Amino acid sequence: MLSGERALTAAHDGTVKMWDVRTDTRVVTVGRCSSAVLCMEYDDSTGILAAGGRDVVANIWDIRAGKTMHKLVGHNKWIRSIRMVGDTVVTGSDDWTARMWSVS
Repeated sequence: MLSGERALTAAHDGTVKMWDVRTDTRVVTVGRCSSAVLCMEYDDSTGILAAGGRDVVANIWDIRAGKTMHKLVGHNKWIRSIRMVGDTVVTGSDDWTARMWSVS
């Protein structure tokens, strides 16, 4: 959930969308993965969104600037969990590994 009246959703079609919860309307498609998004996390203080899923790539977006920052490649099976702590993104995968990435 974003601060205020906005929410983020992830979908099987690979899209991450922002919605206005007051009007139930889509504000913008924030980004697109090449396959289903299974996990995501957003840091409202920085505007950074991390998402992962079936395409085995952790996608990092700056949603305030409206641009892709990184496509983190290293897993060889689905990414099932993602967590951001400060500048660090941690991903967990069906390949039985967890990886730590620096956003900067």
